[in-house]
Amino acid sequence: MQTSRFGPLNKLAAIASLVLLAGFSAPGSAQTTTGCAPGASGALPVVNTGLPVVQIWTTASAPILNREDYVTACMRVSDGSVQPYGQGLFHGTIKIRGRGNSTWSMPKKGYRIKFDAAAAVLDMPAHKDWVLLANYADKTLMRNAVAMELSRMVGMPWTPRLRFAEFYLNDEFLGNYQLGEKIEVAPRRVVMTKMAKTDITSPNVSGGYLIETEFIERIDINKDRYFTTIEGLNFVMQEPSGTDVQAAQYNYISSHIQQVETAILSRNSNPTTGYPALIDIDSFIDYYLVQELMKNVDSVMASSVYLVKDRNAKLKMGPLWDFDLGAGNVDFAPEVLGSKGWYVRSYSAWHDFLFQEPAIRARAKERWKLVSAKLKNIDVYVDTVAAQLDKSQVQNFRRWPILNEYVWPNAVVLGSYSAEVRYLRDFLKKRVDWMDKNIGK
Repeated sequence: MQTSRFGPLNKLAAIASLVLLAGFSAPGSAQTTTGCAPGASGALPVVNTGLPVVQIWTTASAPILNREDYVTACMRVSDGSVQPYGQGLFHGTIKIRGRGNSTWSMPKKGYRIKFDAAAAVLDMPAHKDWVLLANYADKTLMRNAVAMELSRMVGMPWTPRLRFAEFYLNDEFLGNYQLGEKIEVAPRRVVMTKMAKTDITSPNVSGGYLIETEFIERIDINKDRYFTTIEGLNFVMQEPSGTDVQAAQYNYISSHIQQVETAILSRNSNPTTGYPALIDIDSFIDYYLVQELMKNVDSVMASSVYLVKDRNAKLKMGPLWDFDLGAGNVDFAPEVLGSKGWYVRSYSAWHDFLFQEPAIRARAKERWKLVSAKLKNIDVYVDTVAAQLDKSQVQNFRRWPILNEYVWPNAVVLGSYSAEVRYLRDFLKKRVDWMDKNIGK
């Protein structure tokens, strides 16, 4: 037993006391949960930033090596001192694996989580599948949050819920993360008809399908079911997917998407035989407004672009996803830098041809008039989130001291969190102003 000015202390207690003096706090003792790791320490000092805390302990501290193999673990979600949810404070067994494409190669990695049974997390509806987003290349930590707020502002049918939290893996502090919903077909997520293997004839074979665009080099040809259009766009089938996809379903959706593309690229605007009969134009415009405002580099039907084809329904764009490289955060594509100029309209084959139609431009202008008042206040949202993350970002960049370093593919290195936030705010404000003047042209 050691002695100090705090009285008799064992080694663990001494460390905990010093950590508390340094501005940290410890959560209450964890309750034992059947099947959960018994070594999950309830006395682990955690950074008190006011945000909720996510702690995960893999079985026998096993490493998470890849994006394919799940590792069993115990997870606890605790309330924050300033941002308490009072609900969805999960504690139980899970499985966890890596997630992300380019982000998986970064030091601060993203993860996918699968519960044993559907459960609510914080104020998010119950489900089995969740994600932890690292936002390593986004030094504001909030581009995904901003894009999801824009999605809600324009009224997309469903927008993934993401909640900021401090994340610990096997008692190692990994910084600020977003815990949130994975894009999946579910009653409180992507709402559409879920297909059975027997849905192979009309009208059932017409839906529902959830598909995602992806770079060919990222597609697992041994696992994914995908197709490529004449224009060269790759679509991965997410629902149904893999071995669940029947030949008739694959043939239907691949043929249907090609029919859509052909109609758009031939500018066939006939209401009966052309693209108006095949696509939900309003969803294409709402998707366009958010992606164009953010100048999201992947938005030109490249990667993480989702589309939904429900049964006996037109093709819809969305939900929106993956914006950490939006809003001026890319150095390899000059066309996405700066507040001026069209990006999606100029570089996405489908939207390029759609916006050659005066009727589509007029429709987009009318939609902009309805939602622009909200979009023009996005800078207020940025400031609100920055204040919410004020203490968290300090600890995050203490753990990952990169504010003065180039991280692929940053367009700027500004040296401070406040400067990064100001850059994002200014980009969005100028972008909204430019689009306001040019939307109908």
